[in-house]
Amino acid sequence: MRSVVSMLALCAVLAHADDLSDTFDKLKAAERAQNGADILKHAVETSRLARIQIAAQVPPEKRDDFEKQRYIYLSQTDTYTEYSMGVAASYPSNSPETIVQLTEAIITLNPKSDYLELAVPPYLAALAKSGQQPEMDGAQKILKLQPENEDALQRLTEDYLSQQKLTEAARSAAELLAVVSAKTRPDRYSEEAWRDKKTVLTNRAHFIAGASGCERESWTECD
Repeated sequence: MRSVVSMLALCAVLAHADDLSDTFDKLKAAERAQNGADILKHAVETSRLARIQIAAQVPPEKRDDFEKQRYIYLSQTDTYTEYSMGVAASYPSNSPETIVQLTEAIITLNPKSDYLELAVPPYLAALAKSGQQPEMDGAQKILKLQPENEDALQRLTEDYLSQQKLTEAARSAAELLAVVSAKTRPDRYSEEAWRDKKTVLTNRAHFIAGASGCERESWTECD
């Protein structure tokens, strides 16, 4: 009886392996077409199938070389889905709703994803266009996961100023300045692009800090 159950379990894993390969191929085809909605669909399914197989793996100490390589492949495939959706969020053909869905799918799959940062700028812009939720709510959601995300910090700082929450604007501007000055260049930016972005963020943060200081008659901050 045990051998029958083991065989059935193996058959199930092999079936998922075939499904994973097919779904991953569909994901790559959607990438070539730059179809954000299809990338969302196939990335989520690819991740689901990869995780089923990861969960079925024998304990690490019992894996042979093939099983070790298989585990690495499955883990990398799962992580790749986050990257794929992060890149897809910037496709110009996407609707705002698709961008929001792509970003929130990354958060659902892995709140600590290294690739969430790719999606944040288009995500915040999409929230403004779609009206699904306030940009400030989206920025705060990102900052809970990535407290040093400069794009979310800028959005929050701007919103505090526009709402005349001057103390909060000054505090947020100071946080933005600290983050920008300390952050090393992300790989996705060239030296020139990162320098330009830091200049824009720094100048804007100084302006908001000064404007909020003037409004509060805090003359040492009003410069």
